[in-house]
Amino acid sequence: MIGSYWGAIGAAEYKRIQNKPSAELTPYECIVQGVIGIPTDATILEPVAKARACLERLTREEPRNAAAWAALVLVFNNQRTWGFPSAKGDVESVEKRLHLADMAVEAANRAVEIAPNDAFVRGLVARAAWMAGHPDLLRIETMRAIELNPNDPQNLGPLGNLMAYAGFWDEGVALAEKGIGLTTPSTPRWWWWALAKRAFAYGNYAEAFDAFRQSYVEQLWISHLHMAYTLPYLDRTMEAKAHAATLLRMRPGFTIREANAYYKMWCFAPSYREKMCDALRIAGLPSGGRSLRSEIAASGPLRHSAAKQHICRFRSEADMNRKARSATSVANGIQSGHPSPACPATPSRGYGICANPLQKTRYRAKIPVDRAVGLSSTRSCRHRLQNAIAKAAKRFQPSCDL
Repeated sequence: MIGSYWGAIGAAEYKRIQNKPSAELTPYECIVQGVIGIPTDATILEPVAKARACLERLTREEPRNAAAWAALVLVFNNQRTWGFPSAKGDVESVEKRLHLADMAVEAANRAVEIAPNDAFVRGLVARAAWMAGHPDLLRIETMRAIELNPNDPQNLGPLGNLMAYAGFWDEGVALAEKGIGLTTPSTPRWWWWALAKRAFAYGNYAEAFDAFRQSYVEQLWISHLHMAYTLPYLDRTMEAKAHAATLLRMRPGFTIREANAYYKMWCFAPSYREKMCDALRIAGLPSGGRSLRSEIAASGPLRHSAAKQHICRFRSEADMNRKARSATSVANGIQSGHPSPACPATPSRGYGICANPLQKTRYRAKIPVDRAVGLSSTRSCRHRLQNAIAKAAKRFQPSCDL
């Protein structure tokens, strides 16, 4: 931790460069601005905008800089979460920020192609998978990142939280608890959210309240949202109403509908969101319009529709021919077997994971999925592969069942 981007040296460097213009930052300083500045000043516009401008410039100037591409994932996730408008006009509507998931996935793909065995990069690939609403891929990439560096709390804490939100409650909380244990007493407060939200999901509301108190930040609107939907289940309605009123002062016009949109974007299940919305009605938060029941029950994550094409790397044939991907790309994995017409790529299985529909076995191909068609030696074989991939694409449904 001391010498990593996340550690004491990175924190000291971040303080040193605060008055330095974005255009004057060195590549290392630029990455520090993104990696340290985003979690440190997550709710302040200027550091976030500075990080995005600097990192976008750096990736243009040094397209083989894996850390720069990975740090961009943090920036895009922060902008999607907190709603900061960018120079390109991103607005504060959750629905209108969903394209940032596509951008994060593309940045993660670029990073992992360059540095497939880097724990920092793999952790950011996992975050991009979560942003795109693919919990199975989130879990795969989280396990890869932790295997590469089992004691990196900056993967354990954040990725444990994201896994918990996506429904892997016990696995996610175990990772988050390990991260908390490694960073006490300077643990980022939000890492306690996994513990609090698992307790809430399981109906242990007193435990949820205690964990939310560990994460509580008076100046952060979401802390008041947490209290507003937890306290009614402890028969503390007046306190819940007070937190709802504070939330509305901090976020004028905030509604139950917007709370549901946030939690849907974060891949929470309908059962969690329904309990949350019921409690927020008791707390007096405005509904924001017609009944939310149909929206809460709707399947599919709230995200930009193109994300599944990016995350599964199904590209046009022209793009396949134009962009040859190396064997150490996102499909990097177990080196066994060869692509065959009977084993098309199945998007919902994750990057490059191949499923044999006849034998019902899985293996990882030696080559990226988007080059499989081009490797067939005969026209008929290519035709069978193309049909198989097309059928797999038609069958594909987002695995984040919300």
